[in-house]
This record gives sequence, C-alpha cells and structure tokens, in this order.
Amino acid sequence: MRHAPPRTATFGYALSYSDAHCHAPPHSRAHRHTLPVNIHSQQTTATTHPSSLLIAPPPCAVSVDRLQQPFSTSAALQGYRRRMDTYSPSRRVQKRRHGYLARLKTKSGRNILKRRQLKGKRFLSW
Repeated sequence: MRHAPPRTATFGYALSYSDAHCHAPPHSRAHRHTLPVNIHSQQTTATTHPSSLLIAPPPCAVSVDRLQQPFSTSAALQGYRRRMDTYSPSRRVQKRRHGYLARLKTKSGRNILKRRQLKGKRFLSW
C-alpha cells in the first residue's frame, strides 16, 4: 500500500505539524516576528517592541540567551504620560469662534445658519 505524499502549501513547501513554524516561507506569518516593526530603526524588532509582549514567537525562535535576559518595564511604560488640563472656558472666545457674526463671515458658516433656520432651530448660533 502506497502512502500519500505530504500536503504542500501554495508556495511548494511541505508542511507538517512539527516543522510548520521553523521551515515556513520567509514571508509567512510564522517568520513575521523577526521582521523589523519600525522601518526607521533596524534595531527595533517585533521581539524587542513593547507590543510584542502580547504576541509570543514560535517555540523554535526563542533562544536561551533571550530567556536569560532581564525584563524591564520601562519600554512598556514609555507611552504613558498624564494629560494636562487644556480647557479654560471663555464666553468671549466662544462667541468669536461660534457666534452669529463669525458664521456670517464665511460661506460654510452661512450654510450652517441656513440649515439651522430650515430645521426651525430657536437659536441659530451663539
């Protein structure tokens, strides 16, 4: 009795469960973890990028050196910054930007006033 040949992917590579991750084509998803994430910096790769902490590479790609490296949370916390309060209300500025006379000055402002008037709004603007 003759055995069937192994199934091949569309790229002509023979795939089995054991070597699907290690011998996949270089442009496949299995090797995507080795490609640079930031095109401006070749040193920043998906294995050192903070977002890669959520995505584990295939088992054959993890080396012993990588497992022995100390873990630092500073890279994961770089994007965190407290937002400053920027809203300081002022009726004068509000009327200057959204008031009736400001709406009359521009074509799009006149269209806004016309639309609000057609809708029957009681207040057309500030």
